[in-house]
Amino acid sequence: MASCSLCPSKRLVRHGEIDPRKLNEDDHISEFTSAQFRIDPANYTLPMLKAKDGADFETADASENQVIFAGMPNETISEIQDQLIADDV
Repeated sequence: MASCSLCPSKRLVRHGEIDPRKLNEDDHISEFTSAQFRIDPANYTLPMLKAKDGADFETADASENQVIFAGMPNETISEIQDQLIADDV
């Protein structure tokens, strides 16, 4: 299996301090990213990482409140995928 890294101009890499007690609320992360980063979270793929060590942030075991949001618009992902296919990668 091959892997690659992408660094598009429309990327989003931001630090956030979340309230772990509110993670059970349905719209908490969407509302947080919308307010803090001024984006429509429905249009983004935003994995969350633990700020401490870069490991995946698991909402089920949310004992930490320091998070890194790292992602890009879904439209950008589609454009990059289409270009990779066109280039026979």
